[in-house]
Amino acid sequence: QWNGVLQQAQKAKAELGDAPDAILIFAGTNDFALDAPMGEWYDVRETEVNRWGKLVKLPRRLVNRDPKTFRGRINTVLEYLRNEFPDAQIVVMTPTHRAFFTCGGDNIQPDESYPNAHGLYLDDYVAALREGARIWSVPVIDLHAEGGLCPRIENQGRLFWNAKSDRLHPSSEGHRRLALLIAAKLRTLPATFKTGK
Repeated sequence: QWNGVLQQAQKAKAELGDAPDAILIFAGTNDFALDAPMGEWYDVRETEVNRWGKLVKLPRRLVNRDPKTFRGRINTVLEYLRNEFPDAQIVVMTPTHRAFFTCGGDNIQPDESYPNAHGLYLDDYVAALREGARIWSVPVIDLHAEGGLCPRIENQGRLFWNAKSDRLHPSSEGHRRLALLIAAKLRTLPATFKTGK
C-alpha cells in the first residue's frame, strides 16, 4: 500500500542519499483491496493574506497527509520524494487490471467488477493516482489503460500467475509485456534532472 511506499522511500534516502536518478512507484492495488478510504487532497482553512495591498480572509488549500486515506498517503509520499530527491525523475505507475485471486484460507479477492468495502472500484483508485500525479507534477505510466493485461479475458490467463487461482499477479510473460511498455514510456522522459548527467 502507499503508506508502505513512504517507509521504502525513507529507507532509500538513508541508504542511498541523493544517488537515485529516477524513482518509479508501482502501488495502489492493495490500497483498493484492503479498503483504504479515499480521503481528500486538501484541508481548507480560512487564513488572512495580502491580496492587492489589502489584508483579506480567503479559504486556503493545505496538503492533507492523513496516513489512513489513499489521497493522504499519495500526498505524503510525493511530497517527501519532492523534498528529499529534488533532482530525481519521479514516475507513478498505475495498478494493472485485476481478476480473481486466492492463495488459500480467507484470502479470497473477487475481480475488479466488484467494489471494495467503501463502494469504490479499482478505477476510482487509478483515477486518484492520475490526479495525485498531476498535483505533484510527476509523469504517469498508465499500466491500467495501456498495459495490455485484461485478466477477465479467458485467453489472457497465461499472462497471470495461475489462470484458475491468481489473475492478479502477472506471469513471466505478463511481466515481459509490462516491461516493454515501461521501457518505451521511460525513453520519452528525462532519466534525471541532475546537473552534469
